[in-house]
Amino acid sequence: SEKALRALGTIARQGGETGGLAVEYLCSALASANQKLVDCATAELEALEDPDLVDCIIRSLDKPDLREPIRGVLVRIDTPEARAALAEYFSVQ
Repeated sequence: SEKALRALGTIARQGGETGGLAVEYLCSALASANQKLVDCATAELEALEDPDLVDCIIRSLDKPDLREPIRGVLVRIDTPEARAALAEYFSVQ
């Protein structure tokens, strides 16, 4: 649900191991068939700028079904880590 995704966003912003796990769940939600859930997860992920949390998002690029949604999130986050990952993963395209 959107409420659960917003709660995961709150947990993610607190960082640490639990925050990283919350980021993984938010990234997984980007593959949902429900566009409202995708939009909510995207908004929660875009609010993250902590380098450790951005690294968690970047690790999701290894999942083919998440590459494009994660790419969009990283473009909007626009931190040095996000830019480096975009250059590394998408420079060939």
